[in-house]
Amino acid sequence: MKPSLAPCISKVERAKEHRDSLKQYVANTFAIESNRPRCGIKFERETKQHVVFINYMPNLVGFLERCSIIYGDAVINLRSSLDRLAFQLALLNTSGKIRDESSIQFPICDTVQSFDGAKGRWLKEIGMKHITIIESFQGYHTLDENVSLGDYFHPLSMLRDLTVIDKHRLPIRLAIPTSGMEAPHPLTMQILLKAFASQIVNVSGVYQSNPLQFPAAELGAEVMRAELPLGASEFDVDMAGYIAPMIAIEGDRSAVASLDKIASVVVKVIREFEPDF
Repeated sequence: MKPSLAPCISKVERAKEHRDSLKQYVANTFAIESNRPRCGIKFERETKQHVVFINYMPNLVGFLERCSIIYGDAVINLRSSLDRLAFQLALLNTSGKIRDESSIQFPICDTVQSFDGAKGRWLKEIGMKHITIIESFQGYHTLDENVSLGDYFHPLSMLRDLTVIDKHRLPIRLAIPTSGMEAPHPLTMQILLKAFASQIVNVSGVYQSNPLQFPAAELGAEVMRAELPLGASEFDVDMAGYIAPMIAIEGDRSAVASLDKIASVVVKVIREFEPDF
């Protein structure tokens, strides 16, 4: 068997097909107005605050379950591409005479100690030069990526964790975040700006921002609140805007964008070995 990176790339390409399918499914679902969560505004006389909350929530349980299945298929293919890479590296190092095929795996570890243990189990038939490259992508190294999706996360560590969840436990939990809104009412924009401004605090002469926390979309969920200047409307608003048509993982982190970031690092790993094939 001649070593080749083609089997690794084919898995990445299949993951991209799942990713595109997921994006299209989300777009098609939310193209139907009755599938769009909607917000209203109510005025609380006790607190003198305007509250943006979800006053219409369609039943999207089945939609989220299907999104989770498609998302899981994508991450499984990306994880498989790395394991295939390890196998091809073993073929290269042993001239096609691998002794124990079942023990070969691409490790993803969060500590030096765990990598040392994994190296002895899964990389025994891979050359030291290639082991060094694999080590450079482990979870205890910060990867310099251009895509920012909230708090930093290591793409390969997330890939490993998502794979474990999807293969051995439960469907990957996805949600509809409330951090984005479309067709907002003018009063909604006033509340949003005031809510953001209220998060900026002066600490020892330095202005710091405490990011707003947005809940997952559920009927009655409070999206944000703020006390507006005197003269602002005290009437309730039934149609304050639609929740943006997207799905998220880990709070309000875009599921599709996170998948793209993971895939870009997987491709980067594979390309590191191209000169030797």
